Amino acid sequence: MALIRVPKSAEPLLAFCKPNYNRHRNIFFETYAEFIIFVAAYGFYKKGTSCIQPATSFMDQPNPIDMAIFKNQHLFPLIILLGITLTGTYEIIRKEEDLARIIENFAEAGCHELAILLKKSTPESFHLELANMIQEITTE
Repeated sequence: MALIRVPKSAEPLLAFCKPNYNRHRNIFFETYAEFIIFVAAYGFYKKGTSCIQPATSFMDQPNPIDMAIFKNQHLFPLIILLGITLTGTYEIIRKEEDLARIIENFAEAGCHELAILLKKSTPESFHLELANMIQEITTE
């Protein structure tokens, strides 16, 4: 089964995930899988398909996430959508290793962008910044 690794750029953002031992009180990701999908989708939103660079640096902890976790949490359709959008073909559905790399690359881009937003904010108000950002994106 394919594994999706957590990009090194996610490090300052993991404190907003419930499983993280060093978490903030204002967590908004119940699982690392939810976090990865969110940052991958945000990376796609910010960078599109033409500017994605391969992710090259990954964290040892948390461990890579098995694709089965995404399937069990009903997140796999989002992975498929990003894969089809990037490749332009449904063939990608059968290539879980390729899907994993696509998600890692989009997640890298999303983490980089959100880390910039976090630096402009504070840990205590970051969840509000994200809520405002989501509202702006969805009302465009």
